[in-house]
Amino acid sequence: WAFEDDPVINYFLAGHTDDYQEKLRDLFRYQCLMYVEMDLPIFGTVRNSLITGIACLSVPEKKDRPDSLFEADKKFETAIGLESFNRIKRYMKMNKEHTPERPHHYLAALGVHPDFQGQGFARILLDRMHEISENHGISTGIYLETAKMKNVEMYEHFGYSLSAIEKLDGIVDLRYMFRPVEKND
Repeated sequence: WAFEDDPVINYFLAGHTDDYQEKLRDLFRYQCLMYVEMDLPIFGTVRNSLITGIACLSVPEKKDRPDSLFEADKKFETAIGLESFNRIKRYMKMNKEHTPERPHHYLAALGVHPDFQGQGFARILLDRMHEISENHGISTGIYLETAKMKNVEMYEHFGYSLSAIEKLDGIVDLRYMFRPVEKND
């Protein structure tokens, strides 16, 4: 799994040692469902019929949550437990405090399977995200957060700048980054 060693995911799922893989699947199943139900883009890379990487991108326009997600929210909370659900809510609240006010895309997830890392799949996904942001009428760029230093270095290579660092619950250092659009006028 691309996110198995991610500090944020480990923070969300703290206490789920025996059923960690199951809860990890629940988490990503829910995120994918949310993106599909809200008609938000999910991108992937494939090699030999295997999904090698994924990216979830939110758009600058406000999207209303469909009623279908309220039931999914309840099921998700039950599936991962109240403690994990509350950790996710604290994470989301903190992210909201660092979200740029100007219209932007939000890279909610970018992951490449460990067996395929270092082979250009992240570049393919990021190049597509950048193209979308740059060709969007009102987007000023792409915002993201990461807890892994090696990701910070990768994102800086692709033009992202560190805008803030904050510790989540005194446990996880979240690094907030932004890449402004490079319009081709």
